[in-house]
Amino acid sequence: MLKGETIYLRMLEPEDWELTHKWHNDTELQRLTCGPIRIVSKEIEKTWVNLKTSNNRDELYLAICLNSDNSMVGYISASRIDHLNQSCFLSGVVIGDKRCQDGIALTESQLLIIHYLFTQMNMYRITSDCLTIHTFSNALLQALYFQKEGVERSSVYKNGKFNDVCLYSLLRDEYLQHLENGDYNVKDLIKNIFSHFKRIRREDRNK
Repeated sequence: MLKGETIYLRMLEPEDWELTHKWHNDTELQRLTCGPIRIVSKEIEKTWVNLKTSNNRDELYLAICLNSDNSMVGYISASRIDHLNQSCFLSGVVIGDKRCQDGIALTESQLLIIHYLFTQMNMYRITSDCLTIHTFSNALLQALYFQKEGVERSSVYKNGKFNDVCLYSLLRDEYLQHLENGDYNVKDLIKNIFSHFKRIRREDRNK
C-alpha cells in the first residue's frame, strides 16, 4: 500500500471490476483519456481486471482509495516497464468518483506512483503523453516538472478526428532535485496546475 494524505494506492483486486466497468462505460469520462472509447461487457471487464491483478512486473495497475472510508474512487497505471533500460510509461489516471474530481486525489495519486517508480522500482526515466486538446492533462504534467519532448502529429483518432499527442518525460535526477527543493507539496502543486492551465489556454488563444 502507498499512502498519501487523503488517498492510498493498492493493487487492483478481482472484485474491483464493477467500478472499473462503470467507469469504462462512462463516455464523458473516457473522452478525457488518450485511449479509444470502447463500450465493454461485464465479462470483458472481469477478464481485463483479472489480467491486471496478476501482473506487477511489466505493468502496474493500482486502485486509488480514500483514507477516510477505504472506498475506491479511481485507478492509476504504469506500463511498458523496462527493467533493463529503467524506463516506464505513466499510462494514465482515472478518477471515476465525481466527489473526488477536485484535483486532490488526481495529484496525490500521481505523486505516490512516481515516487514508487523512481525509489522502489529503480526506474530512471518515466514518460507520459496526452492529447494536445486536453489542457488540464498538459498542465498537470508540466506542474509535475515533466519536460515536453515533442508532438506526435495526428496520431490518435478520437472524438471524430485525428488528434496531436504531446510527449513528456521526467528523469529520476530531476525528480529527486525537485523533491529536495520541496516542489512536490500537494497544495502548491494544485496551484501550479491551474497556473499552467491558464497559461496554456492563453497560448492557444494567441495561436
